[in-house]
Amino acid sequence: MTELAVKVELVRQDFTLDIDEIVSLEGITGLFGANGAGKTTLLRIIAGLDTSSSAHVRCADTLWQGGRIFVPPHRRRIGFVFQDGRLFPHLSVAGNLDFAHRSQAKPGRITIADVVETFELGGLLVRQPATLSAGERQRVVIARALAANPVLVL
Repeated sequence: MTELAVKVELVRQDFTLDIDEIVSLEGITGLFGANGAGKTTLLRIIAGLDTSSSAHVRCADTLWQGGRIFVPPHRRRIGFVFQDGRLFPHLSVAGNLDFAHRSQAKPGRITIADVVETFELGGLLVRQPATLSAGERQRVVIARALAANPVLVL
């Protein structure tokens, strides 16, 4: 069983994030709490997008962050779905999916055809992100995260 172990003690002006958890990476785990409670900060620390000298993050047998060790985000194989749906504006939907798929650390089971079919993106492939509705954009963002064959999606 693959596990994610996270220990963070972070004090900010408006909140304190104090977590020491081991989570199974089988299935789906939800994270919820009040606005401003630190949910996004925690996810950004796990992804390596925010650094904290007090954070320890381990996925399976690999230490991603702790002490003097820091594995950069692109080496963690995490699919991150941002709240604001960040797509490369200069790339079409197909280009965004292809970029994610080509950037994967090693080949995986998920293909671009898989995510196009699953998220019903066939009619959107030639479109630019600025022409997508909010719902279409979210489908593309999730599909792009999965196209990279991540070990974890946040």
